[in-house]
Amino acid sequence: MEKEPQLQQPDDFDKEAAKFWEDEKERAVKDLQEALRIDQSLKLFMGYLEKGILNPDMPLGEALEKLEKKKFELTDTDPEEAEEAEEIEDEDEKKDGE
Repeated sequence: MEKEPQLQQPDDFDKEAAKFWEDEKERAVKDLQEALRIDQSLKLFMGYLEKGILNPDMPLGEALEKLEKKKFELTDTDPEEAEEAEEIEDEDEKKDGE
C-alpha cells in the first residue's frame, strides 16, 4: 500500500513564510545598501568633474589613475612606498589563508 502524502501543518507554513520574508528582507537591505553606495560614488564623480579633476571624455582607466595620483598628493604619500606596503599586506593575507 502506498502512503498518502502528509499535509504540512500550519506551524510548518508559518516557519516557511517567516524564513521567506526574512530572506527577502535581507536581500532588500543589501540591494538598498548597494544602491546607496552607487549613489555616493556618482556624487563623488560629479564633484570631481565639477572641480576639473576629471573630465567627461576620460577613459575609466585614466580617470582611476588620476584619482589615485590625487590621493597620493593629498596624503603626501609616495606611490611606490604605498604599492610595496600593499604587496606586503597581500602576502600576509595569503599566509593567513593557508
